[in-house]
Amino acid sequence: MKKNIGAADGFVRLLIAIVLICYAILVGPWWLALIAIVPIATTVAMWCPLYEMFGTSTNKEEASRS
Repeated sequence: MKKNIGAADGFVRLLIAIVLICYAILVGPWWLALIAIVPIATTVAMWCPLYEMFGTSTNKEEASRS
């Protein structure tokens, strides 16, 4: 599995996850915290299946190797 998520992209994904979790805890429905699992998982794996499907990558290191 090639890494296709760069550092900035991973940071934004984690930021979105944190915002979703905080919102779910403070105001919103609890299931929003479950949705936050997706950006957390893709950031930890540094791989996004949608990026793979469309042939996109934000990882500069992998892009320079190709």
